[in-house]
Amino acid sequence: MKLIHLNLIRKIVFDQWRGYVLSFCLLFLFGYVNTWVLSAFSNKHDLNEFSRYIPKVLQLTAGIEGVRQLTLHHLIMLAFTHPLPLAVILTFSIGFAAKGFAGEIENGTIDLVMARPITRIQFAASYIGLIITGVAFLTLSVYYGTFVGAKTFGVLFPKIIIQRGALNYFMLHFAFAGLATALSSVSGERSQVVDISIGFVILQIFFELFGKTIKVLNSLHYLTLFSCHIPTEILMTRHLNPLHISILTAVGASGFLFSLIYFNRRDLIK
Repeated sequence: MKLIHLNLIRKIVFDQWRGYVLSFCLLFLFGYVNTWVLSAFSNKHDLNEFSRYIPKVLQLTAGIEGVRQLTLHHLIMLAFTHPLPLAVILTFSIGFAAKGFAGEIENGTIDLVMARPITRIQFAASYIGLIITGVAFLTLSVYYGTFVGAKTFGVLFPKIIIQRGALNYFMLHFAFAGLATALSSVSGERSQVVDISIGFVILQIFFELFGKTIKVLNSLHYLTLFSCHIPTEILMTRHLNPLHISILTAVGASGFLFSLIYFNRRDLIK
């Protein structure tokens, strides 16, 4: 049974390896180029001039809007709030979660999978483990791209800050992946999981933007998972916020645990 379980994991990984490699290279390159471009600004005046061209939306989400003494470190930490890595990692986690449960049921292949001497818990745990591993893998690609870029272009940046920024970023995606996986375990249609998950992310983004741009709607900011990921706070304090990490961990872990329990009990007939 252990061999069959390992074969199932290999099959899932083999089906997705091209996407893994392409996404890793894209995010590594993004972190590297982002650091390379920013390293060209040698003084604070240049940095402040450059910051004018950063969309206000990105400044708000990164927490650098209104910062008087903007440093190179502030801008490098934008790698963990930029829309590109956010979109790539969310696309992976939502797509993989949708395929794992809802996709197998919708395609009618779940019966073939469960015909093997493998339990539902093992099947679900395999997918959940690979989703978490994939999110960690892609988060590390942003981290290593930024770190290698800093080393290559002589940017003095405390390694521990990049590591903690990457860890906080991983926990943010861990939470989103947990929610998408929970939805997939309940649904029987892949497109439904994708649509609802994307809609939820967009709603979170709107809440975040409205909460930070409109004073009377400031409370909306605290209803989003993005409120638990503030890279500039990590940069200034050099510490992770225990409350933020706890919230993201609880949301993600609850989603994954729910998917395990529900999938183990649900009717697999679409």
